[in-house]
Amino acid sequence: GNTNLVPNDARPGVHYLALIHEALRQRDLAGAVGRLTGAQRLSGHYFYLGGPDGEFRGLETCATRYLQVGLSGGLYVHTNHYRDRELAEEVGEVSPSTNSLGRQERMEMLARDLTAGVTATDISQLLQNHEGEHVICRHARGPADAATLGAAVMCPERREMLVGVGNPCTSEFKAFAV
Repeated sequence: GNTNLVPNDARPGVHYLALIHEALRQRDLAGAVGRLTGAQRLSGHYFYLGGPDGEFRGLETCATRYLQVGLSGGLYVHTNHYRDRELAEEVGEVSPSTNSLGRQERMEMLARDLTAGVTATDISQLLQNHEGEHVICRHARGPADAATLGAAVMCPERREMLVGVGNPCTSEFKAFAV
């Protein structure tokens, strides 16, 4: 899956949706990561991938560079801006929106209240949050408004993923086993 990022180094290249399809055709996580990092990318996105052995990789990309994030437990939240400020400065990221920064902070705050034994379903319920200035579940009120188009929760240790299409508060999350 992916979230949008906004670097200033766009160029002719492979569209992110084609990259996702190529990654899905691979038999292992290393092959999927290789397809995303080895391609001439059109622009930047954050890609999240899970492997058959419960592994996880996050890739912050721009057209010309990438940064790989591996996790070995815990919670990792990513919204629509570069988390790695050095990479963001190097690729000339358009200033992150206050909303993207606020949603990340809000989700991390909500997640701090989780206890041991948390499930993907518990986290999917956090994605339904409508409280505060920077709500997690955004609804468009007009044609130019941003909205939450989908949500994903990956639990590599449990080899499960929940995916919801549309707003998390109205979406029926589907479970996938890896």
